Amino acid sequence: MYAEVQLGMGRTLWRSRQVAPSTIPADGCVDLIVSGDRVLLCGPQTRWIAAGASDSTGLLGIRLAPGTASALVPMDLPAVRDSIVDAEDVLSRSAIPLCEALLRARDSSDPAAGLSPLASSDAPESWVTQIRQHAIAGASAREAATAMSWSERTLRRHMLASFGYGYAALRRIVRARRAHRLIAGGTPPTQTATILGYSGQAHLTREFTALIGMTPGELIHDPRNG
Repeated sequence: MYAEVQLGMGRTLWRSRQVAPSTIPADGCVDLIVSGDRVLLCGPQTRWIAAGASDSTGLLGIRLAPGTASALVPMDLPAVRDSIVDAEDVLSRSAIPLCEALLRARDSSDPAAGLSPLASSDAPESWVTQIRQHAIAGASAREAATAMSWSERTLRRHMLASFGYGYAALRRIVRARRAHRLIAGGTPPTQTATILGYSGQAHLTREFTALIGMTPGELIHDPRNG
């Protein structure tokens, strides 16, 4: 069983119990995960990862949308990109209450009740939403920087501090996830490549495999799709 509860501000509480091993596509998010008596931090995810099975005890976590993590748990995001580490090794003391709340929530029948106040405070900066919209629209780094009245160098500095990766990585992730939705919905890969501006189906397949963790063909024939 897998379930999610939206906490607001781009933060999602999730619980996983008795779930089989799976492939998790890149989403650019940061996760805080309760595993046993530890809180793990899954750094900004810019490539697919293989997730193990969860038992009856399960896992509980908070997923922080791209660009929102530093507002809640300030840290050196590039240093933990695509890594899973003990939260106490990388987070400041200001994050201790959140980690303690997550540990308490693990055994609660209503974990969201105890986490909503913590997880909905400290909204991310407004530019984060704007830059994500530019990535969804397919704007280049130069176009996005110009729209923000920044240089590309300033854009990169802000991206690394708040996202943990550059604008090009965000744009790749957004486009691959859109491709996943289109193909899962029945759009042929060739047409998907044209719609999303890939140079061709081979380009789509390379990006899809690197970020989603399977080829478009494997998605089409996955029995869980459809």
